[in-house]
Order: sequence, then structure tokens, then C-alpha cells
Amino acid sequence: MRVACLPVLFCFVIASMPLAQGQIESTLSEKARSTSAQSESRSIIYRNIRYGFTFTLPASWKGYKVLQNTWRSDNCPYCSLKKTESGPTVVIRNPHWTANQPWVDIPIMIFTIKQSEDLEREEISLSGAAPVGPAELARNGKYVFYLPTRFGMANDGWLGYDEVNNHILPCHPIQPLWTKMVNAIYTNEQYGFTFTVPPSWKGYKIIYQRCNSTDMPNCVSEITIRHPKWTAEHPREIPIIVLTFSQAEAFENQSQLFRGELGRNRQYVFALPPYYDFAQGLDAVQQALGGNLLCSF
Repeated sequence: MRVACLPVLFCFVIASMPLAQGQIESTLSEKARSTSAQSESRSIIYRNIRYGFTFTLPASWKGYKVLQNTWRSDNCPYCSLKKTESGPTVVIRNPHWTANQPWVDIPIMIFTIKQSEDLEREEISLSGAAPVGPAELARNGKYVFYLPTRFGMANDGWLGYDEVNNHILPCHPIQPLWTKMVNAIYTNEQYGFTFTVPPSWKGYKIIYQRCNSTDMPNCVSEITIRHPKWTAEHPREIPIIVLTFSQAEAFENQSQLFRGELGRNRQYVFALPPYYDFAQGLDAVQQALGGNLLCSF
């Protein structure tokens, strides 16, 4: 019996021995990737099949409610045709909302294509005395989605307004379901940003690297978005370095160390590394989408 136990004891001793430095780093890297992947999956997506759109919310909105109201056009003194129109408004309500302490809602007005054209031709109005219409958020082949006129002016000061107006809405959270070509959006909950790429980038890969090179010796992380058809001969990828504010300030004093800031949130600054070649992908993406690629939250 003693002899039979020896191999088990031997394996236990070996398993208890310290890992080599390379093994430790590999294990930590895998854990970091797993944690990041789990964190990124925490974004909440509201899907409306009836009208054909999705709306992406941060994890803090878990438990949100969806209400439905009706919008109606004004009695318009300057419109060429004296007619009224109406349609649904889908309201996304923060889970912290209470009657005693209401938070700002996210109202999405839904127009048919014909109603949207009437609005553009000033045949109907939603603004009262002045010809200032609502802000278009997105459209599909059947409907156009709007934010109400003067949404910011009406809701400034309400609980949650800063998050909705300055972080959620600028990130283009609404996406149509019925269009054939929809932009791909990479969301990183760990560091708090999204990055939009054209439909041709769907199937992209995310590569995580440590900031330990001579070009970028001190940053939090480097995250590379790689095109699905990337090859060593024809590389197409966009590396994003994540910096603390103190790191970014230090790099700003040494301008050769970074190519340009992409955005920032309350905790991090996002930038291109110094060695990045715009021909690797960013120029093509900017041309396709017209800028505003990275959105922080």
C-alpha cells in the first residue's frame, strides 16, 4: 500500500511547486482575458422586433422597464399642409426610477418613412412655434427613430441625465435590425468604451497585450482590433492603448510617444500607440464611418 501511494504523493509535490515566471504570466494573461470577456458580455441589449431596432444599455441598467406612449404632431402655423400625425414612443426607464425620485427616461419616437418625409418637408411639426425638429437616431427600411425635440433642455438636471446625454446617446446605442449592412460595435466594459467598425470588419479578433515594449513602456493595457482578413503581408488592425490620466499627462510632455487621443472617460484615456501606421486600418474605418469611432462611458 505504501508503494502504491508514492506516485500520488509525488504528483502532489510536483503540483505544489511554484510555477515558472513564464507560466505565471501566461496564467494571469488567460485570467485577464477571461475576466475581460465576462465583463464585456454584461452590456444589456433591448431588442424591439415589432419596430426593428436594438438599444444597448450599460450594465447598471439591468432591470430597466419599457413603456409605450404616443407622440402627436403640433397645430403648425407655418406648415404647408394643415394635418396632424401620431405614432408610438418607446420609453426605456432606468431601474432606479421611483415616483418620489424619478430618473430621466430615454424616449424613442417612431415614425414611418412617410411621416419622416412629411416632417422634413415641414408638412407636420413637433416643435410648437419654431421649425426645430427632433434628432434622428437611426432608421431601417420601414421606420425612422427620433429623440424628442429639445430633449437635453427639457431633462437637464434630472437624475441620470449626464449618463444618458453624455455617455449613452453619443455612443450610437440604437441599431436597426432590418438593414443588410450594420456596423459592428466592439464593447469593452472593463475599461469603459465602444469602438465602431464597418460591416466588413465583422468577425474581427481582439488581442490583448501588456504595455512593456520600449515604444510604450508604461500604460494600463493595449487592445488590438484585428480585421478578419488580416495577414502578416497585409495587416489591418487598430491598436488602442489604455492610459491613466497621469500616464497620459506624462506622454503629452513627450509627444513622440503617442499618435493621438481617441477619447477618454472618468478613469482612462484611449489613444493610438506611437508606432501605429494609419494605413493598417484606421483611415479606411474613418472614411467609411465619418469619424467618431471610439465612444467612452
